Amino acid sequence: MGSGAQLGRRSRAVGATKAALVRGQALAGVVRRGAPRPGLRILYYHRVSDDRDPLAVAPDDFRRQMDALAASGQRVVDLYDIDELTLAPDEAAVALTFDDGYCDVLQQALPVLRRHGFPSTVFVVPYAIAGTSTFSWYAKGTMPAVASWDELRAEEEAGLVHFEPHTLTHPMLTALPPAEAREEIAHSKEVVERELGRAARIFCYPGGYYSPREIELVRESGFRAAVTCEYGANRRPFADFELTRTIVERSDPLWLFRARLSGAADAAPPGRRSRRVERAAA
Repeated sequence: MGSGAQLGRRSRAVGATKAALVRGQALAGVVRRGAPRPGLRILYYHRVSDDRDPLAVAPDDFRRQMDALAASGQRVVDLYDIDELTLAPDEAAVALTFDDGYCDVLQQALPVLRRHGFPSTVFVVPYAIAGTSTFSWYAKGTMPAVASWDELRAEEEAGLVHFEPHTLTHPMLTALPPAEAREEIAHSKEVVERELGRAARIFCYPGGYYSPREIELVRESGFRAAVTCEYGANRRPFADFELTRTIVERSDPLWLFRARLSGAADAAPPGRRSRRVERAAA
C-alpha cells in the first residue's frame, strides 16, 4: 500500500475531498439542521490510536466523537441483535463497528463506549490472531498487535461488545476460487463460535469487496447478516447481506463526524467506485 508518508498524504487528500463534498451538501440544504435523515447508519472504524497510521483515529478525537453521538440523542443499537431491531419510520439510529480486531480498540475505544453504554461489534481475523497471517497493507514487522482470544473472551464477558468473523486471513474474496472463498467465510465462523462459545451472526466482507457469490456463501454458512463498505443509511426492510456503513476517518474534524451522523455523508465521494462486483473469480 506504500510508505507511511505516502499513506498519510493520501489520507489527508481523501479527507479534504470528502470534507468538501459534505460541506457542499450541507450548504445546499441536503440535511436540515437538527434533523438527521432517517435510517440506521453503521459507523465503522479500524484503529483508535495516536500512531501515524491512516487507519487510526486519535483517542481524543474518538472520545469527542462519542460525546457528540451521545449529545445527538440518536439511539445506539447492537448490530448483533439485528433480528430484533425495529426503527420508527422517521427514526435515525446508529450502530458502531470496528474492523480487524486491533488491541488498541480494546484499550482505547471499548472503555469509552462502556462509559456511554454504547454496544459495538468488532470484526476479527482468526489467523491474524493465531499469528499465521498478517495484513498486507503493513510492511513486514510493522503490523499493530491484534487482540488474543483470551482478551476477546474477557471483553465479551464484560459486556456491550461482540466479536464477529472477518474471514480467516482478510483476502479479497471476489479474487478467490469458490472453494477458497467458502473456506474463508464458513471456517472463520466456526473458529469464532468455538473460541467464544456462542453463535456468530454478522459477517464483514474484507475491504468491502463482494459479489452475489459471496452473498450466497455467507447465507449458506448460517450468518444472519453481512456488512459492506458501501455508503448510505439502511432502511427497513434491510438488505441483510449488503448492509451499508459510514466510514469514520483519521482526518475527520468533529463537524464532519456530526455531518456523518446527520446523513450529510450518505452519498459516496466523487470518483469512489462501488466495491460490489457482479462476477467473482471462477
